[in-house]
Amino acid sequence: MRSRPTIHLRGAALLLLAALLVVFALSRIGSEKATGANWTRAHGTSAVFGEKGGRTAINAVIAGGPGLLAVGYENPDAAVWTSEDGLSWQRAAKGDPALAGRGIEGMSAIAAGGPGFVAVGGDDMGGDWDAAVWVSKNGLSWKRVGAGTAVFGGNGSQLMRGVVAGGPGLVAVGFDAGDAAVWVSRRDSSWKRAHAGEPVFGGEGKQEMNAVTVGGPGLVAVGSSNGDAAVWTSVDGISWRRAPAGQPAFGGAGEQKMFGVVAGGPGLVAVGYDNGAAAVWVSNDGLIWKRASINQSDSRRVAVWSEMLGVTAGGPGLVAVGVVGAGFGGSDAAVWTSKDGLSWKNIPDNGRGFGYEGNQAMAGVAAGGAGLVAVGDDSNTAAVWTSSS
Repeated sequence: MRSRPTIHLRGAALLLLAALLVVFALSRIGSEKATGANWTRAHGTSAVFGEKGGRTAINAVIAGGPGLLAVGYENPDAAVWTSEDGLSWQRAAKGDPALAGRGIEGMSAIAAGGPGFVAVGGDDMGGDWDAAVWVSKNGLSWKRVGAGTAVFGGNGSQLMRGVVAGGPGLVAVGFDAGDAAVWVSRRDSSWKRAHAGEPVFGGEGKQEMNAVTVGGPGLVAVGSSNGDAAVWTSVDGISWRRAPAGQPAFGGAGEQKMFGVVAGGPGLVAVGYDNGAAAVWVSNDGLIWKRASINQSDSRRVAVWSEMLGVTAGGPGLVAVGVVGAGFGGSDAAVWTSKDGLSWKNIPDNGRGFGYEGNQAMAGVAAGGAGLVAVGDDSNTAAVWTSSS
């Protein structure tokens, strides 16, 4: 999912910087008080979170708009939620044609940028996905950008999974028919591919980028390559290089994947899984990575499987969220915290609302509202958890 005169570029950069500073300030309100150790479920009606047992989920959340903005889907349309405090939520633009289409639409990620906010994801036309972009000035009303254009489609499936303000303006990452892929935009309404087809994005097996952040030499994207964790870096968002493959931290028995990345800890922190167990990687520069340690304090969760799906700077330092196998055929939402990114602990459920009948998972987390907000789903119904202490 992105030549102007120098004076315009400087003006745009200043506006973007101001917007990011506002979002950062909002994210810090309350987050300094939250430790990530105590969580409660935010409850809402079916009109907000979807019918029980339906197909609704929230994939990502950021501080912005009226306070918090979250994106995902309510089958078959993309969906947006807003909240002032993380506890009470409303649907934005429900029924708006911009969030619907001929197939199944879904938003994977959201960032502050463009006219205000940009969300990315995909549009499924009978099993063939095309990448998709939506933009909004205020988070309440949205418009679709470039639907059906060649830059978002092609042979096979294309999907955007992460987006960040950076590089030439906006940078989105995902995959294109088995290869990692990057899209860039100088203006939110005009997108192009970043060196599509270059060897750095392909290779043996399947490559995909799942998340991107500002950090390292400029930008860092994480994902997987042929069953191992993988990292790409860029100075400008347009030209990319692979972090040296074959690093011991990236491989091992089974499959390794990175799903989220954030600037924090020693420099950068990425989360995902290693052969069915939650995993964390850290780096000073985005090029050389090592594994961090996780102290699983809840023994019930250790015996089955676990995955970290999202991470943010906040709480005691860093907070990661995801899912654990509950040991009886279901799954529960899960939270891990760290002060420095190097040593992590799992927060045991102990009645915090991580598990119910069926399957629960947290897909994203942000500092904002009363402290920390995690989003995901509860048996295919959108779900939100908050932590204020």
